Amino acid sequence: MKKVMIFVGALFLVAVGFYFGTQAHNLEAVSLTEAPQTEIQELVMLNDIIEGETPDSSVKMEQYFELKNALIEIHQQLRVKHQELQAARQSFQSVRSELWNASARLTLADRQQLASHYQQALANRQAFEDTKGLAYQRLADLKGQYSLENIDLILQTMAEVLEVLEQRYELLAQTITLFEDSKAILQTYLS
Repeated sequence: MKKVMIFVGALFLVAVGFYFGTQAHNLEAVSLTEAPQTEIQELVMLNDIIEGETPDSSVKMEQYFELKNALIEIHQQLRVKHQELQAARQSFQSVRSELWNASARLTLADRQQLASHYQQALANRQAFEDTKGLAYQRLADLKGQYSLENIDLILQTMAEVLEVLEQRYELLAQTITLFEDSKAILQTYLS
């Protein structure tokens, strides 16, 4: 059982360790993933968590494993969303280049709509940037504190991190929609 727990913990750490981000100042380069300042090191679970279980602690351990699984799942979803964002951005850039080469002129309403999309994408990026240090770094800060005595702190931190990652997922989804809508506006001029 301990080996399985250590393996699952190590798998979780590897998944958490890989999270990328870029910064840019224009719509086609907006990216909402975070590049941690320092690589997240292995989080250690002490034997106390598994070995000194009481009925109350076993409920908390169930909560711990549920939260851990939810964190792994949302992390994987974020990685997929990031790839979708990159694809949407590249697709938008391609259509924008075609439109530029065709020397087409946009209507005032379309230019305003694209400017609105651009401003919303920048706002999403800023909201994403504002959450730096509230997710993966918080998990890294727990290193050395994994014990039954700290289970309440661990559960609280993991729940807060899960909430931040869910917010990031929504920001990514919204930004993808902005790219797709912007691309659709530009494609009407290529038909």
